[in-house]
Amino acid sequence: MKDEMVKITLSEADLNNIIWGLTAIKTIRLPVDPEWKIPYESTLKSLKKIQEEIVEIKRVRRIDEAKIALGDSARLDCD
Repeated sequence: MKDEMVKITLSEADLNNIIWGLTAIKTIRLPVDPEWKIPYESTLKSLKKIQEEIVEIKRVRRIDEAKIALGDSARLDCD
């Protein structure tokens, strides 16, 4: 059975909170089969990647804004 994909909108704070919660779930030790954590670990990995992409986008944006503020019309290529 294939899972359906759902698009959601999160603020950066929401993303950080979800990552925090999934990290807590990942570190829980229970006397049961640890395979129950696998979907949560996969989701955590995906969300951390998104978080890293947000940090990079913000970094590039700050560089671009600094160039504009300094009068440099050349912009960095975001590709």
